[in-house]
Amino acid sequence: MKTRSVQSGEEMRLWKIFHSAVHAIDAAYYNAEQRAAWSPPAVDEQEWVQAIRGLLPLVVEYDGQIVAYADLQSDGTITHFFVHADWQRRGVGTLLMTRLHDGARERGIGLLTAQVSLAAEAFFTAWDFRLRQRQTVSRRGAMLPNAVMEKWLSPAASD
Repeated sequence: MKTRSVQSGEEMRLWKIFHSAVHAIDAAYYNAEQRAAWSPPAVDEQEWVQAIRGLLPLVVEYDGQIVAYADLQSDGTITHFFVHADWQRRGVGTLLMTRLHDGARERGIGLLTAQVSLAAEAFFTAWDFRLRQRQTVSRRGAMLPNAVMEKWLSPAASD
């Protein structure tokens, strides 16, 4: 597996990852109506492409296939962090989170923040993110609870 920046033309491949990850979430966290509102079966491709280009995400690639992606904004916000349903619990998220941490330290970012789904909360907690607050967001008329989480990073070790 390797990480790299997303390339122009790959944006819709990220939609498929996003969609599969959302719909793989256990119904104990979000029901079918909530998951469909979060990620409906069809997407406005132009809107999605523009959004992804604005995020400048990293992707995880395995044997030429993109299996996950995440972004890290200059203020330390992680807007998207998604692993394809078929690749969850195989170390992909760990690799991606490691790269985000490395990138944050290289850029001098001291605080990471994310709005995390209930299903992903345990993963972020395992990475020492702390709960800042619980909230509910509206997506296409459905209410989705999530967690705002944060993590302070230690400075990069000097050589």
